[in-house]
Amino acid sequence: MERQLRAVVYSRVSTDAQERDGTSLETQERASQEYVSVNGWIPIESIRDTASGYSLDRPGIERVRMMLRQGTVDVVVAYAVDRLSRNQNHIGVLFDEVEQAGAKLQFVTEKFEDTATGKFILTVRAFIGEVEREKITERTMRGKAERARSGKIPQGTGRGCYGYTYDNETGTRTTVATQAIVIQKVFSDFVSGMPVVAITNKLNDSGVPTFSGSKWYPASIHNLLKNETYTGRTIYRRTPVSMVRDPKTGRKKRQRTEQDPSRWIDV
Repeated sequence: MERQLRAVVYSRVSTDAQERDGTSLETQERASQEYVSVNGWIPIESIRDTASGYSLDRPGIERVRMMLRQGTVDVVVAYAVDRLSRNQNHIGVLFDEVEQAGAKLQFVTEKFEDTATGKFILTVRAFIGEVEREKITERTMRGKAERARSGKIPQGTGRGCYGYTYDNETGTRTTVATQAIVIQKVFSDFVSGMPVVAITNKLNDSGVPTFSGSKWYPASIHNLLKNETYTGRTIYRRTPVSMVRDPKTGRKKRQRTEQDPSRWIDV
């Protein structure tokens, strides 16, 4: 049986004039409690503040924040966004604290995502998240480049090469004797004039598995024959992968592009 969520109701009016806020504490509290009841949540406390909405220095909101930190509440219910605060930065702080507590914010009269404040905060958070992802990607790429310059094959470049095993610690490849014989035979057969399709069939008929353990295909043999690794050369950053947005679907997809040779790193 799914656990019922614990809800705390928060209401606030300004110090000097409830009328200016549009609703009294009693009106806000009654509507919020009905909202809790309709959703089937467990009401654990109703908290009030009579204070300015431009400050977080309020006993009531501090009580709510303490409950979030203690993990004793699952849902914070208020009549409207501006009842929590009239300051966007403060709303952002409270929104973060609610998320970190694994709880959620709910408002009786509006959806947070549909308010100007909510849209702004969610947009900013998405932007910050995107910036953080780009920073992580940039640090990762810089680390891989330095690894390549030091003579170590970066993980993404070193893995998945038939005929070798890759050591992540040393960044080097070790020859797999049984697979090396297969590679030599493929090149030998090709140089002697055997068609790629015939080489493919020969390997499959002999029960020789690919790197992933599946059957061989002509495209696999083509790629193997064109792979510079078997000449003893490995180039990093020749064809980096980037994520681009498909104009037709709007979704991001992986795209490989060959860079100018001046940016290549020969390991």
